[in-house]
Amino acid sequence: TTAAIKEIVDDFLVNPPIRYKYFFGNQTLAKLCEVNGYPYLSIYNRIKTLKAKGTIVDSEQIITEAISKYEKRLKINTLNDIFTKLKKQQLIDEDIQKICSKLKISWQNVKELKEMDFSYNQTINLIWFFGDRENETHDHIITDTKISEIFSIVRKLEEAKNNITEFSLYDLIGIYKSELYDSRSAILELEINYIYKVVYSLSRNYNVKIDKTNLEDFVEEIKLYILLLIDRTTLNNIGQIIKYMDISIKGYFRTYLKKYKELSNTISLNESKYKEDKGTKSETSLEGYIADPHNQYEDIESPAFSSQMLEVLKTLSTDDLNFIILKYQEGYSDTELASFYKISLGEVKEREISILLMLKDNEKIKKLKKSLGNS
Repeated sequence: TTAAIKEIVDDFLVNPPIRYKYFFGNQTLAKLCEVNGYPYLSIYNRIKTLKAKGTIVDSEQIITEAISKYEKRLKINTLNDIFTKLKKQQLIDEDIQKICSKLKISWQNVKELKEMDFSYNQTINLIWFFGDRENETHDHIITDTKISEIFSIVRKLEEAKNNITEFSLYDLIGIYKSELYDSRSAILELEINYIYKVVYSLSRNYNVKIDKTNLEDFVEEIKLYILLLIDRTTLNNIGQIIKYMDISIKGYFRTYLKKYKELSNTISLNESKYKEDKGTKSETSLEGYIADPHNQYEDIESPAFSSQMLEVLKTLSTDDLNFIILKYQEGYSDTELASFYKISLGEVKEREISILLMLKDNEKIKKLKKSLGNS
C-alpha cells in the first residue's frame, strides 16, 4: 500500500493535473464568490453549461454571462422570499423596515398607508408596483393622486362587462398583487389572444392537430399556468414580466405537447382495439380516446392535471398548490424543491406528506375516485 501511494504521489509531482482558474476582471472567480457570498459551484456549473452550448466563445464573456444569470436569479429569489413573508403577515415593524430598505421603499410612506387601514402586504405591493415618486433619499413612494387613480381603475373593473381591453396587463397584475381586487379573470380575458396564438403556433411546430376538444383543454392548461405565474412573479417592470411569462408559458406548453404526443402515440398503437371495432358503431377514434373524460390512458399518464383534479387542487392554499405543481407537474426533484423553498430534504418530504394527507381526506377526491372506479 505504501508503495502504491508513493507511486501516485511521484506521478502527481511529475505530471500534475491541469487546473484551470477562472478570472473575473483582476480576481479569481473563487475570490469573487467568496467576497459576494455566491456559491462557487453554482457559477461554475453555469459556466460549463454555457461552454457546452457553444453560442459564446470568449471565456471572459462566458463568465460574465454566468455571473449575470446567477445574479438575476438571486434577485428574483430574494424578491420571492420577501413577498412570501409579507403575504403571511406575521412580521413586526422592524422586519418591515428591513424589507423597505432592501426594496428602496419609503418606510414613512408605508406607515402613512398603514394608518389608512391597508395591510403591510398591501402597502408595500402598492408602492412596489405603482410608486410614482422618490423622496429625498431616493426611496420610492406612492402619491395620493396615484392611489386615487388605482382605485378608479378598480371601480371600472368592478363595473366592466366585456370591455377589458381598456385595462393594461401591468395594472391588473399590480391590483391583484396589492389585494385590492381579484383581477385574475380579467387578466385571462385580456390575454386570450396571446393564449390562442401560443396554442396554435406551438401545436403546429409539434405537428399536433387541433380539434374542438383538445383546443379547450390546451387553452385551460395555459390559463392555469398563467395564474400560477402571476402568483409567483414579483417583478415590477412590464417588459420583464412579459418576457418572464412568455418564456415560462412557452416552455411549459412545449413540455405539455411532448407528453401529449407520447400519449397519442400510446393510444394509436392499440391496434387490436381499432381492428376489433373497425366498421362498427363502437369504433373509437384517437380523438375519441383523448376526449373521453374517463380516458384510461389519461388516468395513467396524464401530461398535466385533469379538469377534475384541478377542482380538487383549487381547495389547496396558493403555497401548497405551487408545491404540488412544481413536484408533480414540473417534475422538480426533492433536492430542487429544498433549494427552491430553502428548506431541508426532510422538510420537503414532510410537506409533501402533509399535503397528500389533506387531499386524501378531501370530499372531492373521494368523489373523483368513485367516478373513476365506476368508469
